[in-house]
Amino acid sequence: MKRTKMSKVLSAALSATMICTFGGCSVVTSDPVETQSVSSETTSIENTTVAETVVEAENTEPALSGELEIQIFTNETDAANNAWNSIIDAFEAQTGVKVVRNMGSQINTEMDTRWMQGNAPDVVLLNGGGINADVLQSSGLLMDISDIMNHGYVYGTDQLIKDSIGDNLVTVSDDGAIYRAPILRSTKGIWYDADYLKQLGIDEPTHYSEFVEAGKEAVEAGTSALTYPGQYPSYCLGGLIYPAMAAYGQEYFDQLGKADPEAFKSQNMTDILQRYSDYCANDGFIMPSTSTLDHTSSQIKWLNHEATFITVGLWLPDEVRSSTSDDFKMTFGLSPLIADNQPTTAVFSTIPVAVSKDAKNVENAEAFVRFLYTDAVQSALMAGLSQISVLNTLDYAEATKNADPAVATAMEAAAAAENQVYDHISWGDVGTVFGNVINDLTLGNITVEEAQAQLIEAAEKEQTNK
Repeated sequence: MKRTKMSKVLSAALSATMICTFGGCSVVTSDPVETQSVSSETTSIENTTVAETVVEAENTEPALSGELEIQIFTNETDAANNAWNSIIDAFEAQTGVKVVRNMGSQINTEMDTRWMQGNAPDVVLLNGGGINADVLQSSGLLMDISDIMNHGYVYGTDQLIKDSIGDNLVTVSDDGAIYRAPILRSTKGIWYDADYLKQLGIDEPTHYSEFVEAGKEAVEAGTSALTYPGQYPSYCLGGLIYPAMAAYGQEYFDQLGKADPEAFKSQNMTDILQRYSDYCANDGFIMPSTSTLDHTSSQIKWLNHEATFITVGLWLPDEVRSSTSDDFKMTFGLSPLIADNQPTTAVFSTIPVAVSKDAKNVENAEAFVRFLYTDAVQSALMAGLSQISVLNTLDYAEATKNADPAVATAMEAAAAAENQVYDHISWGDVGTVFGNVINDLTLGNITVEEAQAQLIEAAEKEQTNK
């Protein structure tokens, strides 16, 4: 495979970004978006050095000119902001394109009016609070980028994008079009202090019977087994329930995601709900007040060992860095709610970018999308957003060598799951009902039969409304 010098040079230049990413974070209250970026103390990055170095690299791409306007959600003071700025600086230096940057934690809301007025930016990151990718797509505001995803090359190489990422990462719409370019993968699971488990004589659980046994031993040691942000049950759904559903295979998971009532009526669903209900019914397993907690308060209580396990995404170590003691060995595990005879399972969602249907600088937009698939940019995005690359060509050991060990091992664990399932469907009202059902099961307010009946009803209503 032919690669230009650009990839290697940019990789070295962006190492400062990666080091900054793991330099220290604090627990903050922020919008608990499914694929949120994390708060971090900001270290300055010499972006001019990045740009100047890249200019010297060989350029095998057609010359570009003019502007490119982008919309990128990121907290103003976090490492993701630094990573994106370095990447954009490098793109400008490599191509000669001037990038107009619309960035910040409120940028999606601020740009809403422009989308409605038909004056959208060229490229948008479909992530963060205040944006609804499904609405943008269904409203015809996104461009079909099938040509890029099927025939486009990773910028500066002869490697096709479609050969660099898995087929299951790309969402193809009902009309056969592709509107979203996945640039990162995100997943949730359980987190725990491995040294604390060792002190208590608890084995790290991977399957249900081990999860129950670990819970019993935690309670005997004087702590609760599990907590999650009850105000946002999607954390529990993503960390425990969805992987248990996905353990029955991609086809079954897709049926549930499409609100197929028969899938919700199945014995598989009964078994999942029963396992979770039985787990929560054990005395002392669920940390008191879990149902009322937000994501920050649940994390603080967990850090104080008031609970042994917590369900969160891969960004957790960065989010709680300044509140974590030196002897706390933060460790990620895949959902142990799966049956003992099932494969370890990770459910991945994607963080995509899209091109506006009314993009004024289409050629530049396409080049930028392809640029995001280079090894160096993917490494910087992994570090800045604490999520997993979509590339199957990336050397993970090299890409995470400057990462915090907790983040690096979490990414490795998720990427090594025996069964990898992808969530391409918006759960909509069914997801809302599911969250309420899980909270009620956690509290013991409903039976498994009642919980399943509510899910079936929600799925049937969804089908009626289609």
